Amino acid sequence: MRRNSITVSIVLALSAAACGGGKPALEKKFEQFKQQVCACKDEACADAVNKQATEYTISALKDMKESEIAKLVDKLEPLERAFNACYEKAAGHPPRD
Repeated sequence: MRRNSITVSIVLALSAAACGGGKPALEKKFEQFKQQVCACKDEACADAVNKQATEYTISALKDMKESEIAKLVDKLEPLERAFNACYEKAAGHPPRD
């Protein structure tokens, strides 16, 4: 599941442009996913948050343009790293360098 957490967080970053709420709403939603996964104490919990994030992303990707994606990927990178770190910790994986 380790690779899956990385994939989901990248997809989260890529889905940013798809949401109609604007940048503050997007960052808030991704911050919520990060907080949820950071509160997890086991892999089952982290997987559940990961699933929610994936479902949200699939919904958000419907009308997204590639040019919109590129604009926000770098801005959401800190949330992506934090999400991954929390997922890895909850899943019992060793920290990544």
